[in-house]
Amino acid sequence: MPDVPSEACLTDTLRSLLHALAPSDAPVVLTGTVVGSGVLWTAGAAHAVPAADPPWPGLWVRAAPRRQAEFQAGRACAASALRLAGCAAPGSLAPGAGGAPRWPPGWTGTISHAGGLAVAAVTRAPRRLGLDVEAEGLLSGDALLHHSLKESLFKALSADLRAPFDPARFQVTAVHARRATLRLHAPPGPWPWPELLPATWHRTRTHVATLACLAPTFSPHLLLLEAP
Repeated sequence: MPDVPSEACLTDTLRSLLHALAPSDAPVVLTGTVVGSGVLWTAGAAHAVPAADPPWPGLWVRAAPRRQAEFQAGRACAASALRLAGCAAPGSLAPGAGGAPRWPPGWTGTISHAGGLAVAAVTRAPRRLGLDVEAEGLLSGDALLHHSLKESLFKALSADLRAPFDPARFQVTAVHARRATLRLHAPPGPWPWPELLPATWHRTRTHVATLACLAPTFSPHLLLLEAP
C-alpha cells in the first residue's frame, strides 16, 4: 500500500516550489490539500476547503469515488488560489478543451493531483503556468523527476503546441538544486517563449512536484500587426 502524504510534506513542497522561482516571475499563488482532509494549505497557512455546492461542473459522475474526490479537491484549490490572488469572481472553472479549466479573463493557472495530493497554482496572464505532481511508483528517482519536468512544461505550453503530450519533444538540459531547464525540439512559430525553459522542482518521500512559470519574450499578436 502506498504511503499517505503528510500535510508537512505538502507545505514543504509548496514553499520550495515558490521560493525557487526567479525573482522576475510574477506573483504566483500556490495551494494544495491532502485529498479528503478538509484543509487547504498555502505556503504558510491553513484554510478550510470551501464546500462545492453545487458540485463543480464537469464532475465525472461515472468515475470512481477517488477520482471524483481528486477532481473536487483540485478545483477547490484553484478557486481558493484565485481568491487569494485577488480574483473576486473565480467562476465555475468548468473544463474546456482537453479538460483544462476555463480560467477567468486576465488569469491563468494549472491543477495537478496524484497519490492523495491535489495542488493548484495561479498567476496573471500573459504568463503561463504548468504544475505537475507525481507519486513514486512505476517511475522513481531521476526518471520520475524528468517525466514530471516535461509534463509541467507541456501543460504550460499546451495552448501553443496544440498536440498530445510527447515526452520525446522535451530535453532536460540541466538539473540543479530546486531548479531545472528544458529545451523544446521543433517549436512551432512564432515562438514567444525562451529557448531554455525554466522549472522548479521538489522531491519528498512520496512525491515529486514540478512548477513551470513562463513569461513571453514578445507578443506574437504584435508581430502579426507589424508584418507588411
